[in-house]
Amino acid sequence: MATYPIPEYFSEIRLDDEWAIAAVLHDQAVALLYLSDVAPEISEYLDTPSWEFAVRRWAQKATPDFQQIQALGDVVAGIVTGEGFEERWRLGDWQPGDQLPEGA
Repeated sequence: MATYPIPEYFSEIRLDDEWAIAAVLHDQAVALLYLSDVAPEISEYLDTPSWEFAVRRWAQKATPDFQQIQALGDVVAGIVTGEGFEERWRLGDWQPGDQLPEGA
């Protein structure tokens, strides 16, 4: 896991300690999508072992939002903190149309 700095201009938007998806470019978070804003229905899964699958399922349904952030950099899921964006896992080359693992 890595922690990426968040540019100062993000503070004009909002910097809450919250789960998010970020686009990371040149070791810096360049865009954030807070899951509470774009996927409130998965908030019950956060902090559980199945939250990664819930986020991937959301990305399948939210293809334009996902593709927009993917176009800006590597897509990383994690949490925004006072220290920056803490990576929990990467979506890597995963695409919204890809199959989820069985049981997800």
